[in-house]
Amino acid sequence: MFVSSPPVRSASDALSMHHPKVKLIPKIQEKSKEEQIIRCADRLKMAKNPFVVDALYKTFMALQKDPDDVKFRRINKTSKGYQRCFTNAPGAEDLLLAMNYRKEDGTNYLVLDRFMVDPALLYLGISALEKTIQTKEYKETKKKASFAKTITTILLKQQQQQQQQETSSSMMMEKEEGRRRAEHAIYVPIEPTGGRGAFLQVHVLDDIVFRRRFDGDDTLDDVLHWLASEMSSTFYTNIIETREWCLVDRNRYPIQPLDCQGLRNQTLQYIGCWPSGKLEIMPSTDDWINHGQQMKDVQTIGSSRGLASAPSEVLVF
Repeated sequence: MFVSSPPVRSASDALSMHHPKVKLIPKIQEKSKEEQIIRCADRLKMAKNPFVVDALYKTFMALQKDPDDVKFRRINKTSKGYQRCFTNAPGAEDLLLAMNYRKEDGTNYLVLDRFMVDPALLYLGISALEKTIQTKEYKETKKKASFAKTITTILLKQQQQQQQQETSSSMMMEKEEGRRRAEHAIYVPIEPTGGRGAFLQVHVLDDIVFRRRFDGDDTLDDVLHWLASEMSSTFYTNIIETREWCLVDRNRYPIQPLDCQGLRNQTLQYIGCWPSGKLEIMPSTDDWINHGQQMKDVQTIGSSRGLASAPSEVLVF
């Protein structure tokens, strides 16, 4: 006797049967186009690579200007540009699909058919991305990404200078940078031996850390000269003069930029880097660059793990 197998029920069917009053949250694809676009654009502001927002904004603006241009209606997911910008960017592909792109069968392309180009959706997508670009999260992430790119460029230039024969003008620039670094090196104190002194770590990126020992009466300015002599004179200029970068104490909470201009002649023991210290160079916020020096209100930084340290003053911004 033939016995038919029971019908296969999904998890949602089982939930509806046993808990009829419970409503499942609809998937993003089940929401309206408008809500999909807004939700996806909002998720993109937290993307580790903010340039994905720029790439999508450029694409939608180009389509709005010329919807017949096939260049922006066929996106190769295996291309270097797509892999660089869209990988690990939550909401990016969902946003494209919400704009009527489709996955082409048998290929790695996302395709927007000409008859599916919707001016209203383009306007909505552009407006949503413009709001994302104005958010604090996007701006800070973009600034950190630009900072990492600058550091990577500095390291790459150093490698190229070591591996390739430079032209005469490039050689002059290299000599000038070498002269500047040598000038900074003059002010760097001799490193204590035998495990004496304070052990200092300065983080630039996650995988770039400078380490050495200083005496407790060495100053913050000595540390800045040391960093400039080790890698690039840019460190000293961007921290002290232009304030594009700032120095923070990772052993303090909450984290605040050190007023390097005001503390440069203070000892490491005074600023709390004794018997050890952990500092980090970061891109400055706009407030710190533009208004930090003019603001009169001061506050005391959070407690430090350094011994015999005095409270240090930083500018509120």
